[in-house]
Amino acid sequence: MKIAFFGDSLTEGFPGVSSYGILKKELPGHKLYNYGKGGDTVFSLLKRLRQTRLKAIYDLSFVWIGVNDVLAEVSWTFKIIKKLRRQPWTSDTDLFEARYLQLLKIVKKRSQRTVTVSPLFIGEDLTSGWNLLLKKRANIIKGLSDSMPNVHFIDLQDVFRERLEGIKVRPYVPRSVLSIFRDLVRSIRGNKKD
Repeated sequence: MKIAFFGDSLTEGFPGVSSYGILKKELPGHKLYNYGKGGDTVFSLLKRLRQTRLKAIYDLSFVWIGVNDVLAEVSWTFKIIKKLRRQPWTSDTDLFEARYLQLLKIVKKRSQRTVTVSPLFIGEDLTSGWNLLLKKRANIIKGLSDSMPNVHFIDLQDVFRERLEGIKVRPYVPRSVLSIFRDLVRSIRGNKKD
């Protein structure tokens, strides 16, 4: 099979564990394509795909994007980072839905089957404003996916919600560029130990 992955740093695999890397090892007889780019938002991924010549018609494609739109919306630090990296985001819900639909149509043209994945939570406090907004975005993605043939939705939020239920959690809220950089360095150091 030819399998494509479209998304942000979680797809690209930096920093942290690359699901793409794991799948590439687990599926050696298949051809995998990674179109993940750190920091991408729905809009910046859409712009990038409009300018990218996709390499094949894929048997299966995964679209996992949306968390950076919310980060940019609720954190001035991420707004600055997005502007510096020229990665526009979508803060308006209707515009988010319209751009995600455009993105899905581009991927669908090149794929026999498409799987959309809900954006993950930011931290473990599921009642934070960030995570409530991410749940709304996941519902938009689910609605779009359900309305199209050969598009299937996976709600990763439900899996994590079940795991975190009843556990005392602390909110993760990066307050400054320095704290984000420190977290990045810790993540990289942790991966080198593995």
